[in-house]
Amino acid sequence: GGGGGGGGVAARTGALLTPQQQQWLMTQRIMSLMELSRILTPPPRQWWRKKVYRLVTSQLFDSATMIVTIVSVVFLMTIHVGMSARWSQILVEGNLIFTVLFAAEMVLKLTAFGVEGYFTVSWNVFDAFVVVTSVVGVVVNYTVRSSSAGGGGGRGAPVTGTTIAGTAIATTGDSGNALTFIPILRALRAARILRLIPKAKGLRMLLHTLLWSLPAIANVGGVLLMVLLLYSIVGMNLFALIKQDGAQEIGPHANFDNVPMSAFTLFRCMTGENWNGIMQDTMVTQGCVVVEGLCTLTAQGVAAAVVMGTSELVDGIVVNGTVADGSWLDPGSLVLKAVTKSGCKTVNRCSPAPVLSALYFCSYMLIVAQMLLQLVIAVILDSIELTASEENLVIGKGQLAHFVNVWQELDSKAAGILHATALTSLLCQLGPPMGVLTTIPASLAAAMATDKPRRKKRGGGNRGGK
Repeated sequence: GGGGGGGGVAARTGALLTPQQQQWLMTQRIMSLMELSRILTPPPRQWWRKKVYRLVTSQLFDSATMIVTIVSVVFLMTIHVGMSARWSQILVEGNLIFTVLFAAEMVLKLTAFGVEGYFTVSWNVFDAFVVVTSVVGVVVNYTVRSSSAGGGGGRGAPVTGTTIAGTAIATTGDSGNALTFIPILRALRAARILRLIPKAKGLRMLLHTLLWSLPAIANVGGVLLMVLLLYSIVGMNLFALIKQDGAQEIGPHANFDNVPMSAFTLFRCMTGENWNGIMQDTMVTQGCVVVEGLCTLTAQGVAAAVVMGTSELVDGIVVNGTVADGSWLDPGSLVLKAVTKSGCKTVNRCSPAPVLSALYFCSYMLIVAQMLLQLVIAVILDSIELTASEENLVIGKGQLAHFVNVWQELDSKAAGILHATALTSLLCQLGPPMGVLTTIPASLAAAMATDKPRRKKRGGGNRGGK
């Protein structure tokens, strides 16, 4: 898999592998996504902690937490500039309520699992970070509001700038620069919505598919970056001096003045945003020679221009035998030829060749947009197809997920090691094809109900699993 990488490795090397080898590769791919999670056991002593444990591990508590999270995100979505004082106060109070609820959830879990057990779960660490930042945001927010209401000249101290949901985002009173990070701290609560990912099976499968596609996408992205830099350098050399005044697309935010800006402009073209308009702006051939400084004309040049009836004289570009600074002339203008260039200069900002511009942009769009970007889509589709083919494996995701769940029941600390006496329980609970088929399910169920998968030797009794 050195050339392709990731999710499409089995499909791209199918000609070199037997069907059994391809299945083995796909099984290893699934196994790499499986990981053990430590089962948080209930506290051994305090009865009230056991009740809290049953509460926080219930499906109802988990669902309630998700609902509160979603509602808090909806509240954040209603914040906008120009809110009424009443709605702003509602958001401030809602912010306090949600922070208290999230903090209460954290306290309940700490009570149920203990400090060590709580922080062994990565999602709990993430929740703790969000709760701490939310509490800090509330404390600082109310401190700023109190100081602006009662400090710096008493009640009614002047408040400058803008406030959103009671949080200063500019300057408040005499405090100087406001604490602009407060809205950021409050907005971090929205990141709790990420907890929905492990519970959404389809979304989780899609993310795993993208994960396995990343190596191949990185390879394509490397080629894409090289092509982008190549065309950026070429574009800078061809169109760095192109006329921007009066252009439709080329301007301060889209030009070829330097390599970074050239790359940004080409990235914009890659997305298909009016790339043909940028191409047309690089084809300019008329009125693209600019005069810098006050240029005088020779008497012979003015006379010749009058005889030819040149448009520059009619348009008022030439006044009293001089050409004003910033005037635009045609490349073949008689006035341009008559300029003495004493104390001034002319700069050609015309297209090097309209045909060259067309070849440059059309070839770029063909290679990047129609080939490389389509190749990225092909890599993702290849990975999705491989994911779908996993359903036909002898040992598929379902069996492996069941294996992980059974293992976790016997290995609550997620050590990855089981005592030999637990082997019988493991194999009997797994069932075929990874385990064994028991002919006495009632006896097995009774044995499992005793919650004693390991038998230890007592006196002259036997030792080991059944």
